[in-house]
Amino acid sequence: MQTRLLTKGDYLATMSVGVTDIAGTEDSASPEGVLNIWPYVAAIPPLELAGHVPSDEVVEYAYRSKGNRYDHVLIPTETKNVYLVIVVDLEADRIYGHYLLDLNAEYGLTGPGSGNPKSMPGLGEQARGRG
Repeated sequence: MQTRLLTKGDYLATMSVGVTDIAGTEDSASPEGVLNIWPYVAAIPPLELAGHVPSDEVVEYAYRSKGNRYDHVLIPTETKNVYLVIVVDLEADRIYGHYLLDLNAEYGLTGPGSGNPKSMPGLGEQARGRG
C-alpha cells in the first residue's frame, strides 16, 4: 500500500478553515461508514514515525474540516503528546496522507494533562469551531 508523509504545510492546509471535534459521533458524521485506516497505518515506513510507536487500533481524537473535505484521525503513540495523524480526503474517499504531530516540540509541553490537542493554541480554537 502506498503511503504519503505530509509536510507541515500540507497538513496545515487540510484544516485551514478550522475543524470540528467529531470523536464519538462518527456514525452520525459519516452515516455511510468510515474508511478503515488500519491497513494504511500498518504500511507506514517506521522511518517516517521517527521512533514513535502508534497505539494499536486506538483513535484518541477525530476532527472534521469545516468544509467537510477532510477528517483528521489522531492516533496516540507510546510517546506522550505525540500523535500519528491520518488525514482522510472525504471527497475522494481515500487517505490523503499522514503527519506526525509532536505537541512536545510544537508547544514545549511537559507535565500531566498537557497533551490534549483541544487545549493547544490554533488547533484548540479550530476544534472548538472558532478557528
